[in-house]
Amino acid sequence: AVRVAAAASASARGAGAVPSALHLRQPRRRLGRCGQHVPKDLPGHDMAFLTLGTFMLWFGWFGFNNGSVYVYVSGNSLAGAAAGVANIASAEAVQRTSMNTALGGASGGLTALLVAALFSGTYDLRVCCNGVLSGLVTVTCMCGFVDPWAAVVCSGIAGATYTGMSALLLRCGIDDPLDSSAVHLGNGLLGSLMLAFVAKPEHVRALTGSSCGGVLYSSTGWLQ
Repeated sequence: AVRVAAAASASARGAGAVPSALHLRQPRRRLGRCGQHVPKDLPGHDMAFLTLGTFMLWFGWFGFNNGSVYVYVSGNSLAGAAAGVANIASAEAVQRTSMNTALGGASGGLTALLVAALFSGTYDLRVCCNGVLSGLVTVTCMCGFVDPWAAVVCSGIAGATYTGMSALLLRCGIDDPLDSSAVHLGNGLLGSLMLAFVAKPEHVRALTGSSCGGVLYSSTGWLQ
């Protein structure tokens, strides 16, 4: 089930991001974006709406991730003590998922902001907002299966990955006004790969009944 969740995250993100990037590769760049084959920075025009939209997406992400937990754990079909144990496990999983979703967005946003500032010398709110989304994309497939420290680390890597992907796409002549290709493509794949390393066996067992776990917790990892 962990593999299914990870594969779904990668396929859903990649299926949308790859065609979008290829479409944007066509000569439809915004006027003034590339002068003398050198990309020019075009800053965002309304940071207030950008920030508001980011927080709306972040808020909606809690419903998306927490709601998915009930696909794995539900005590409705059980009776007696078994139902009570299942409900407790479900509540713990929802709490863990909520915590990891919050930490993932925060870690991705802060990391992207700091990494971009190291190279540009300025703090860019646009980069921070896209870093938040990058962290959320990465933590989506793992939020129920990992400890909070893993969510912070993986989402932090996602924030740094976003800044690199954004620069790489622009270097390749792909003008993505929203940087959605950089947010979803690289970090969807990153989350799926990182899950194979940091999935905690007891969390996987609580949600799926399987005893498999990440490589960091066992020498056999997902081969258990």
